[in-house]
Amino acid sequence: MVKKFGLHGLPFQSIRSICIGNIKKLLDSNTDIEHLQRVV
Repeated sequence: MVKKFGLHGLPFQSIRSICIGNIKKLLDSNTDIEHLQRVV
């Protein structure tokens, strides 16, 4: 899906990559598998 979000006019794929980046930051700072499963 390449639908645009009204948020910042960003393509959905960009938002997804940003979310993945945030998850990687979470993993770097604190590896909490249970929390990750709740987020995803």
